[in-house]
Amino acid sequence: MKKIALSIIHGNTVSDEIKPYYSTLYDKKLSTKLNDELSEALKKEATKNGWSLSKEMRFRLASSLIGDPSFYPDEVKKIRATRNSIDVLCL
Repeated sequence: MKKIALSIIHGNTVSDEIKPYYSTLYDKKLSTKLNDELSEALKKEATKNGWSLSKEMRFRLASSLIGDPSFYPDEVKKIRATRNSIDVLCL
């Protein structure tokens, strides 16, 4: 948990372990078949996160290959808000 908290405090939303999977060079194209429910769920999550469907799928796939969690932008905001509230209470 300490590693996660320090990563968020320092503004890192994607762990160092996931970055090699998350380069900006995408030279391999893969295709897969999905059922309607999974396709719609991925599209909904991509929209919620402000990402393309392709980026959402890459993030989820890369995250599943590592043991260290990565966070979505809205999760980071919530964690930082909680941390700020704790700071205000001087805990």
